[in-house]
This record gives sequence, C-alpha cells and structure tokens, in this order.
Amino acid sequence: MLFFFFSHRRNCKGNPNCLVGIGEHIWLGEIDENSFHNIDDPNCERRKKNSFVGLTNLGATCYVNTFLQVWFLNLELRQALYLCPSTCSDYMMGDGIHEEKDYEPQTICEHLQYLFALLQNSNRRYIDPSGFVKALGLDTGQQQDAQEFSKLFMSLLEDTLSKQKNPDVRNIVQQQFCGEYAYVTV
Repeated sequence: MLFFFFSHRRNCKGNPNCLVGIGEHIWLGEIDENSFHNIDDPNCERRKKNSFVGLTNLGATCYVNTFLQVWFLNLELRQALYLCPSTCSDYMMGDGIHEEKDYEPQTICEHLQYLFALLQNSNRRYIDPSGFVKALGLDTGQQQDAQEFSKLFMSLLEDTLSKQKNPDVRNIVQQQFCGEYAYVTV
C-alpha cells in the first residue's frame, strides 16, 4: 500500500476540514491501480473533483450509510471526533509507519475518524464501511429501524465520548443532538 502525506498549513488547528493531527497519513493512500480488479477503466472509479464520496451498501445497510453521511456533514461533530485521541499513536514508530501490518481502527471513535477521513479525502467515488459495520456487530443481511439505530449508536457514542478529558469532545453529542420531544397519541 502506498501512502502520501498531505501538504498543509500548520495553523489550521481550528478548521474542522483540516485533518492534521489525526493520523490521516496512515489511512489515506494514493489509488493503487491494482486494486481496481476486473474494471476496464480505473478512471471511472475515481472521484471527480469537488464531488462527494459515497458508501458501499453491504446488503441491508443503507440506514447505516445514511446516518454516516449525515454525521459526516455535521462539522462540529466531525471536528470533535478528530480531536479524540486514538491508538494509532501506538501504531506509529516515531514519524514512520510500522511495516508489519496495516492500521486497523480499534474503537468506535477511531472507526468514525477513519471513515470521515476517507469521506473527506478519498480519491475513489465510494468507500467500504464494512469495518465499522463489523465493529458494531451488525448483520448486513438484516434491515434495521433507522431511528432505533441512530438512537442506540448515539447513546454508545455519547457514553464513549463522556470519558474524554476535552469538554468539546466530551459534550458534543449533547450539544449537537440533545433535544426534547413529546410522543402524543391522539
């Protein structure tokens, strides 16, 4: 796998679109032409400039993909997740990359960091969210209720982030998604 390093400005710390410091150089590689198996024209798989990256539907996972895209477009949530510490620092040796194995996200936050980094910077038209789906233990052949998935996942994310030291990270779910609703049967 080939890796490249983004050229960037050092003063982009407050920019939610900036990936500096989350380990994106580990995750984001150039397109390997050999990865386009049985495709006549690899260029048809490349993302067009200024277009969005899609997510592969793994069967009955459109509800997951929908929420991943919604959450990705929430800049405050994305920025907070990028601020979460990750185990990729254990993976890194100094400023180099371990040669023995590829990086694999270990936590829910790392899976979201990884997917969001790919959605933001991938050269491909679509990415595969199977690592995230597998980490959640979801059955790709069984459709789930989207609202229930969102509620359960947000509870899991809120619980995970509540252990963070940074208050901007710790409170992001309450700040972005907290509200009140009334269920009334007439």
